[in-house]
Amino acid sequence: KCGNSNQRIESVSPALSNYLVTEFGASKERITIATDDIPKKISETKRLFWRKEIREKLKISPAAKVYCYSGSAKPWQCIYETIEHFKNKQKEDPTSVLLILSQDKEIFEKKLKTTQIKSENFRIISVKPTELAKFLCAADIGILMRKKDVINFVSRPTKALEYLSSGLKIEHNGTVDYLNK
Repeated sequence: KCGNSNQRIESVSPALSNYLVTEFGASKERITIATDDIPKKISETKRLFWRKEIREKLKISPAAKVYCYSGSAKPWQCIYETIEHFKNKQKEDPTSVLLILSQDKEIFEKKLKTTQIKSENFRIISVKPTELAKFLCAADIGILMRKKDVINFVSRPTKALEYLSSGLKIEHNGTVDYLNK
């Protein structure tokens, strides 16, 4: 329990707030949700301009449905689940493209060689952090998979915030409460 009546708790999500109340007896009235880390939404005009520019640069059809994964190839990022998710989506739409934005290009290239995803249906590129939003705008859907555990459930992934600010819909596996709302 918070002893000092002036103490404030800044949480990243309502799920974390509820967890702090339930597990640690925190006062709900003292909890606020952080907002300073949420990127500003990209204007529709800028988003469409970048979408066209980056798709031309990457030789992706303007009509293609583009799924995006942005991040590392660390185990907690669930890259195998991400690739499987895309493979299932590609069965519905064989012209869809997977755009992977990562510094771990070699790991993704090696993994994708073991799948039946054709090379024309994916792009793997490393981008500077200052260019990330521009490349995200080329996509339609961001993929965000996480393992089922309490830390993921109460989180508010930066990746989700970046996808949303770039106008992407998010497809996920239901393990992050923030995305379930």
